Amino acid sequence: MNTLEAIMTRRSTRSYSAAAVESDKLQKIIEAGRYAPSGGNNQTNHFLVVQNPEVLKKLAALAESAFAKMEVTPETYSSLKSSILLSKKGGYVFYYNAPVLIIVANQKNYGNNLADSAVAVENMMLAANDLNLGSCWINQLHWLTEDEKILAYLREIGLTENERVYASMVVGYAKSADGLPVRKSLPRKGNRRVIDMMIYHDKIEKKEINPGVVFQYLFQGGKQLMGYHWNMADGSKVEMHTHESEQLGYCIKGGFIIVEDGKEYQIGAGDAYIIPANVPHSFVAVGDTEAIDIFHPLRKILPDGNPA
Repeated sequence: MNTLEAIMTRRSTRSYSAAAVESDKLQKIIEAGRYAPSGGNNQTNHFLVVQNPEVLKKLAALAESAFAKMEVTPETYSSLKSSILLSKKGGYVFYYNAPVLIIVANQKNYGNNLADSAVAVENMMLAANDLNLGSCWINQLHWLTEDEKILAYLREIGLTENERVYASMVVGYAKSADGLPVRKSLPRKGNRRVIDMMIYHDKIEKKEINPGVVFQYLFQGGKQLMGYHWNMADGSKVEMHTHESEQLGYCIKGGFIIVEDGKEYQIGAGDAYIIPANVPHSFVAVGDTEAIDIFHPLRKILPDGNPA
């Protein structure tokens, strides 16, 4: 499994078998966390690896007690709300009965404590996926990091006085028919992508596709949008054609005579036009003309690089 595959197929596992995680695999996961980047290369993460069932049960009981005392408000974060309500109901186990809980602590007065802990957990979850193990991010101990009873118990198992919990995760074999975690990718519904792309048309290749008709392929936005820039000499033509894309154009200077589906239109500088998909149309330049066209979805490009 390569890095991108590990990233794209990592999913949260919330149901685990009782099978123990082999010590060599667990060591590799911890090493992946230790090799995560840290602010200024401080390397102040402290990994507490909990496998003792009695310790896990004690942490679950302490967390349930703490959450049960909280009240839900309209502003309560949805996952925290779930922890509170399940704790009030009773029997809440925040670590999903996984065989291993990895707690990542850091110095409470260190400005990069949360970021350093987060990248370490991500490294470890990717390593777990590569090793055919399931994993899941655990927020609950971070939410309760100032709870006196939980702090006291964590200090019994290795947390130092100036440390707090900033991230945690569980790891184990998935409770599935083959023991493998679910790896089906989920569609992205958020995490919007914004690409800062500067386009300098004087640096883009120009192609004369008809006498006097010069075309530049400006950009492609994902699988939905593409843009062309046109320069057309007076009287030059783009013959009658169709394409499967809707076309939105803007005339920068000069003008066109557009014949669309048998009707003739005069377009001048500053005018815009829309040509529906699969409608026959042609252009004749009136004066030296410059225009921009946007196509949705992508218009096909022929093997010679010309638009279809």
